Amino acid sequence: MTLNDIPDLGPDDINTMVGEFLLEDLPGRSVYGLEGVPFSNDISLSSIGSHSIESVALKRVDDEVIISITGSVEVEVDGFIEKWSYYGAESEDQNMYVVDGNWNDHVMMVSSTVQTPFEMTIFYATESAEVTGRVIALPEEIEDEWPYK
Repeated sequence: MTLNDIPDLGPDDINTMVGEFLLEDLPGRSVYGLEGVPFSNDISLSSIGSHSIESVALKRVDDEVIISITGSVEVEVDGFIEKWSYYGAESEDQNMYVVDGNWNDHVMMVSSTVQTPFEMTIFYATESAEVTGRVIALPEEIEDEWPYK
């Protein structure tokens, strides 16, 4: 199945939907770390930037189309870092900005901007020409071994 098989949906519509859904779902989301983020694993996504779509696959199931999308998105993440670790790091290697340097005696709140891949599944009803659901996953999220996060 291709986008040409769905008269109400084109590549620009997919790109617009992806941007809207990322903006609605990701800011404020808590994740257990992302690969490459230089601070604690308990982080929150505070904002998103630009995104790019790498692939779009469609599959018809009854009267719905499952649209599987992979791509990458720029996100700003907030988290905590030990003060000694922040000040001891090489400054040119850091992609961190201090949000609250006096969170407590040992840690500070920092922010960083990273590019991360995403996987999105959109469920689209062909008869009503509307989205009936969506799921967004960040595959570089670090798996949590601790069951009580």
